[in-house]
Amino acid sequence: MNTKTQVVDQLLTARQLAPLIGYSYWTLKYWRTHGTGGPPYCKKPGKRGAVRYRVSQVNKWLDSQNKSPIVLG
Repeated sequence: MNTKTQVVDQLLTARQLAPLIGYSYWTLKYWRTHGTGGPPYCKKPGKRGAVRYRVSQVNKWLDSQNKSPIVLG
């Protein structure tokens, strides 16, 4: 791939991401602050750095959350 033609992965805020993946903004914040899971994110340096979620990483995280179906019968 030509370096001038690189695709930029979309970044979303927690408020933008939450309704797309079916979790609340507060759940995403809880996961970040307590380190108890959730999709990977990046944060700008500093105490109040902006948090962003890279769409490609969120999609991988969602795929990893799929559980095998239970076969009944």
